[in-house]
Amino acid sequence: TQEIASSVSRQAQAAIISLSQNYPGSSDARCRDRPLEIFVLDHETLNNRRITPFLRHENWPRGINGVFTNTTSGDQTLSLFIAAIPVSSTRSQTISHEMVHFWQYTYCRQQSEEEAHRFEKII
Repeated sequence: TQEIASSVSRQAQAAIISLSQNYPGSSDARCRDRPLEIFVLDHETLNNRRITPFLRHENWPRGINGVFTNTTSGDQTLSLFIAAIPVSSTRSQTISHEMVHFWQYTYCRQQSEEEAHRFEKII
């Protein structure tokens, strides 16, 4: 719904602000400055291998609520896919987690699940 999409946008913006204030090395220059597109999909659509074959579904045998990827578009645009789940606390954690991966990518940091899990609780 439009309400969930607006909420996702606000939460992503809040995550960027929090990351810029709290993430180690955030005062460094970005090594990749690419636009980010955010897609809000039904949970079933996001986890449907035929619809999203560009995602590595084998990494998530139980499905996912969101994913950041840099490989979906030929125009250098980064993508964040978020499931339109009704529980806002779960959605917020997912957005925060995936925004950490976006931050890691744009600052050329190693992708770290540990950091993403830690920041999803802070943001």
